[in-house]
Amino acid sequence: MNYSTLSQEEFNIQVSRHYDLISSDYRARITPQVKESIIEIAKRINPSFQVENDEWSSIKTELKKLFGDYIKENNIPESKYFASE
Repeated sequence: MNYSTLSQEEFNIQVSRHYDLISSDYRARITPQVKESIIEIAKRINPSFQVENDEWSSIKTELKKLFGDYIKENNIPESKYFASE
């Protein structure tokens, strides 16, 4: 998916959905493709975002903060986008 061409609303939905994956214990769902998508989104949020270590556990905390801050700054209603269990 090309995240740079999404509308702001569509992008906010993707941020929220991917944040849900990052912040929960769905590690089995973090395939290489999902991880790549998460990193692409992170680079749209913060173009200077760099992945120093390819190990998921090393970047998860940083991504969680980046996505969480974006959600707060843009007043994205979590209940509208987050997956329910």
